[in-house]
Amino acid sequence: MIVIPDYRGFRIQVDAIAVDGSYNAEVRIRRLFSQDKPDVDTVTCLKITPDLAEHNGEIWALAGREAAAQLLRQMGRGQASTPNLSVRWGGVVECDGSAVPDVPLGARS
Repeated sequence: MIVIPDYRGFRIQVDAIAVDGSYNAEVRIRRLFSQDKPDVDTVTCLKITPDLAEHNGEIWALAGREAAAQLLRQMGRGQASTPNLSVRWGGVVECDGSAVPDVPLGARS
């Protein structure tokens, strides 16, 4: 288990989970001094040891917190605006109810 007690106002806990002879990581992210439930995600990494799976989960959690902090900084400066933006499984981005597949330009026929 890896615990980062304070990272940008969040507590991050990463546990390895055994899956068919390999390991994935379960990541719990919780805002400090809050009664809210933690966000729990499973990082599918299929590593051969629990330590490697936990390390992958730690990298995933830290990168996610950094991306969120950067987006908030840009929105504060008026450089980014993402109203009602969400990413779903399969690379589909939804914004204001209209689904747009995440396909590079020129990839469609």
